[in-house]
Amino acid sequence: MPCRGVLTIKPLALMPMNVRIWLTLAVFFVPHVLYAAPLVLPETTDTLLIFHSRELSRKLVRQPWIIPQTVLFAGDSIMEGVGPVMATMLANRTGLTFVQAGRSSTGLCRPDFYDWPKAMRTYMRTNHPSVVVFCIGTNDDQSVTDAGARYHFDSPRWKQAYARKVEEIINIIAENGAVSIWVSAPIMGSKAMRPRVHAIMEVIRQTCENKNVTFVDVWGTLADGSGNYQYAALTPNGKRILLRAKDGVHVTSAGNKMLAKTVYSYVDKALTPNGHMEAPASIVKSGAANP
Repeated sequence: MPCRGVLTIKPLALMPMNVRIWLTLAVFFVPHVLYAAPLVLPETTDTLLIFHSRELSRKLVRQPWIIPQTVLFAGDSIMEGVGPVMATMLANRTGLTFVQAGRSSTGLCRPDFYDWPKAMRTYMRTNHPSVVVFCIGTNDDQSVTDAGARYHFDSPRWKQAYARKVEEIINIIAENGAVSIWVSAPIMGSKAMRPRVHAIMEVIRQTCENKNVTFVDVWGTLADGSGNYQYAALTPNGKRILLRAKDGVHVTSAGNKMLAKTVYSYVDKALTPNGHMEAPASIVKSGAANP
């Protein structure tokens, strides 16, 4: 007769088959479960590692989880210059593809010359960007046609019509699941052109604000300390660098680097693993400049 407090276990061979199977599995797996490491998730999703146990985790090769993304740089000749510089600055990020879609002499007022809504639909459908950086306006100080009617530049009806064209581009980008970042033009050299381009910028700014889209104001990035246009600037060590082309519109390599540095943090922030801005869109000023 067995003693009290002693557990009698039948030999394994005498146990039913299903009991033997479960017991064998328990003997094999329970130690791994008891000594398993907790599920480890990194703070960011750049790397995702799941460990079944400490023993297995030592044998696993850590593989980064890369989410490929495309950045589309689009707009007029200002973006033709700053887009490639931005791509160089972002080149150290893994899994990025860049599409340069800057087109000289283009704007939103003349779809007969270049149809930006049509082009953007093609880019979105073909390249599937997750972030679109758009700069336009230096060629739009002219009449605009909307719904068959033509409106003179800077009239109240013109502003409404131009805002609808900006909104159309914003909607095309959003409908295709991308983040939209709009960048203003830098201050213009021509005293006649300066207030006209500034007025266009203000329509774009207001439209972006109404649509909760990020607008980065670089109007003052290349201006002097008083907010006035400058052709060149002095570095801290006294070296003179050219910022603008002789036409007062276009930007030199040094100027494009300054513009790109201003925009960089907002593009970098948009390139989170889930492809969306982490914070609400905002109006971002780089410094005051005179209209």
